[in-house]
Amino acid sequence: AHVAELLSRVVEEWQLSDKDVVLRALKVATLSKLLGRVRRITTFFHRSTTANHYLKEKQKCLGLKNHKLITDVATRWNSAYDMVERFLEQQPAICATLLSPEVRKGQSDLCTLNETDVSNAEDAVSALKPMKDATTLMSEESNPTVSLIAPIIAQLLQNMTGTIGDSPMIHAIKNAITTDLLKRYNGEAEKKILHTASALDPRFKGLPFLTVEERLEIYRGVTEEAASLENERTEVIDGPPAPKRKASSSSLLVSKRYLCIPGTSVSAERVFSTAGDVVTAKRSTLKPEHVDQLVFLQKNLHIPKC
Repeated sequence: AHVAELLSRVVEEWQLSDKDVVLRALKVATLSKLLGRVRRITTFFHRSTTANHYLKEKQKCLGLKNHKLITDVATRWNSAYDMVERFLEQQPAICATLLSPEVRKGQSDLCTLNETDVSNAEDAVSALKPMKDATTLMSEESNPTVSLIAPIIAQLLQNMTGTIGDSPMIHAIKNAITTDLLKRYNGEAEKKILHTASALDPRFKGLPFLTVEERLEIYRGVTEEAASLENERTEVIDGPPAPKRKASSSSLLVSKRYLCIPGTSVSAERVFSTAGDVVTAKRSTLKPEHVDQLVFLQKNLHIPKC
């Protein structure tokens, strides 16, 4: 029960870390004001059919992709990143559209981003990209196990290290993210679980993000746990364990014990969303067993080839 509680806390910690760390960065004064300006412009394009029409024409003339602008959603931090990234992609077309007399007619309060704003937007996207990549990786359904958490945090802390060429806004963003990340996963039991899981994952078994002493300690713990499992298994099958018996299949049991742990609850939440899509007002008489079958088929329809 204690281990289960620890694992639950580890997963919950990542869920909170993913969201809260970036939300703190988004509250940096310069970035917050920039997001407000970009949001105001994207909202205008969403509401104005005339502006949308001219935007498509400018995109075609400038050879830009016919992408719609994105407005961020308060409950999803990465939507702010997507909004700014898409704005930068379409910035020439947006600027040309907002300067069109047809679009400005009757719109006295329209504004565009100046050169400093655009530069800040580019800095924000650059600084937040590691967090976006980490979020995307941990949201995949293929293999987001708990073994990913420690390497990702170590990589994020490395990416958030300040450099001489950082602008004041980049420095503020990195500082906010680093300060928050350093407060998380400080418990020895939590760190042991994360590092052990990474050591058992072939992708991270070298534990390059730990010191030599920390690596040896983790390897020693894995070996002892494997030997303990082997002794327990032998005692159940054959009676008292033979002395100095080497661990064999128990190492596989240790791996299964840790690598089966999901790193986030995203996959489980998506199953509930799928169930909501299956059971609609027009399909409210579906039997529970049929709902289970439909959800299972939807989540396992595309089986990867070995």
